[in-house]
Amino acid sequence: MMSFKLSYYNEYKSYLRFTSMGVANDEEEISHLPQSMATKASQEKRARWNSTLAFILAAVGSAVGLGNVWRFPYLVAKHGGAPFLIPYIVCLILIGMPILLMELSLGQMFQGGDIEAFGRMNPRLRGIGLASVFGSFVIVSYYAVVLAYAGIYFVHSFKSPLPYAEGLTAGDVNLGTAEGFFYNNVLKLGSTADPKYAMSGEMVLSLAIIWILVFCCIFNGVETASWVVYVTVPLPVILIIILLIKGATLEGSHGGVKEYIGKWDGSALNSISMWNDAVGQVFFTLSVCMGVMTAYSSHNAVKHRVGRDEKIISISDMLIALIGGFTVYCMLGHLVHL
Repeated sequence: MMSFKLSYYNEYKSYLRFTSMGVANDEEEISHLPQSMATKASQEKRARWNSTLAFILAAVGSAVGLGNVWRFPYLVAKHGGAPFLIPYIVCLILIGMPILLMELSLGQMFQGGDIEAFGRMNPRLRGIGLASVFGSFVIVSYYAVVLAYAGIYFVHSFKSPLPYAEGLTAGDVNLGTAEGFFYNNVLKLGSTADPKYAMSGEMVLSLAIIWILVFCCIFNGVETASWVVYVTVPLPVILIIILLIKGATLEGSHGGVKEYIGKWDGSALNSISMWNDAVGQVFFTLSVCMGVMTAYSSHNAVKHRVGRDEKIISISDMLIALIGGFTVYCMLGHLVHL
């Protein structure tokens, strides 16, 4: 064990000397590395993000998602409004940001994802990388299904009147308007006697299109993704801001904002469940411990300013969550006012 620590310490010192000179571009610089790192550096040149902005957009796009727009407003409402923001920000600063910095640093130092980074620390640690990759696979799988749902609604949104604005049923049960459309038209649960055997051709087609789009975005690695993120990341944020502006002009929106941040009950901070939810929200929304950030940063140069990027990613994620909360509660306030 002591020999492993000494070996790793010597390798890390060589890494620091290596990074002080810049990125290894010739044999003279590579010769300063220990054998394990020289072998890696002498391999085919690793693909790089075409700019720092592309990397930051990709990382922010990975961090921001349903957790910001759906889960964060729900947790705020669950824990009585504004008090939840305190444990969320505290956990973000004390837990989320340091872990994010660690993952970005590991990927950048070892020039590889979780499996490569942990495996080069010690071969026995490769299981950590494998577990994070498996977790990412599970999350991506159900995210694709949610996007398929959104694709179906997007197509039907061009119809007039909106089909999900009409009263529909799922079988013999009246589920109202939106629920009826989802269960009866999207999932086709009302088209068969046994819901276990329901099959929606529209859903299968939408899911196939989603996976084809995913492939088109990443088929050439970061060389393709570097251009895709210039559209896929800013566009949802712009749409959220447009919805916020629209929602703020609707009658009753102020009531929703009051429910969002207008309530204050300091005793709620004593709740263990609130702090548990805050930690879970930080881990989920920053996409840490899933191997994503490690893989992204591995496509940066070894001398890249990762500390700056970590703060930009974390603060952007928090701000978008807050904006998403205002957007949702403005709309809810208007609906209650109707």
